Amino acid sequence: MLGQDWGIPPLHPLVMRAKGYKPFIDMLRANMRHAGGLRIDHVMGLMHLFWIPAHGAPADGAYVKYPFDEMLAILALESQRNRCLVVGEDLGTVPDGFRERMADLNILSYRVLYFEKEGDRFKRPDEYPSMALACVTTHDLATLIGYWQGADIDLKRRLELYPSADAELGERGARVHDRWLMLTALAGEGLLPRTMTRTMSMPHRWDRS
Repeated sequence: MLGQDWGIPPLHPLVMRAKGYKPFIDMLRANMRHAGGLRIDHVMGLMHLFWIPAHGAPADGAYVKYPFDEMLAILALESQRNRCLVVGEDLGTVPDGFRERMADLNILSYRVLYFEKEGDRFKRPDEYPSMALACVTTHDLATLIGYWQGADIDLKRRLELYPSADAELGERGARVHDRWLMLTALAGEGLLPRTMTRTMSMPHRWDRS
């Protein structure tokens, strides 16, 4: 994996604390002033953020710790003051106890359909956390039709992001299987026409259609 370099200077945790968190507060207020809900991308940045040297590569970076409890308390306070709910995008590598702390302050978790599985099945709606915003996809994932057709896999192949042909083949096979699991989940909720459920059959794991 090549990692991501956003090209954005990070807030310095010690300087921010010395300034009474004014830069962070100003940013929250500027966004909350005109909205009833705020989604914080990569909300784990309130706990730690991956810094990359100015002229380095993502592999040269390291995590920098942030004053999580203080920033979380400010976020909750500004949410109350501005009457603005908060959703934290807690996807990826989530530190132990992070989601529990978010839930303590009524910050909504963020759950994406593609990732919500229990073993070899997609979760039922009643298995999602009550304190979560659920969605099908996000701004940096494939659209539903793109996911279904494997357009994201085609793009990764064109960009030569697969380390080997077997890696690409494995992801294509897994996607075929996921499509089947998704149809099975929809059928289980009574959301597919009966004519379709009668003709459904388990695809081969490595079918490349």
